[in-house]
Amino acid sequence: MGDTPVISTDLVPTLPAVTNSAPSAQPYDGVNLLSLLTGGKKPDRAGLFWHYPHYSNQRGFPAP
Repeated sequence: MGDTPVISTDLVPTLPAVTNSAPSAQPYDGVNLLSLLTGGKKPDRAGLFWHYPHYSNQRGFPAP
């Protein structure tokens, strides 16, 4: 479990699953992590991706 990458958007589908609430009709960007938290089963995810389309004052620049 410690080597499984997760991201904050995974909380959106996970919290309704943990609280037995009705899931939203809107599609989620994250994945439900309940099976990871309770049984150690890794979520089915191709990868994590970021888009950085701007310059920043910390010398950041858009990725090619």
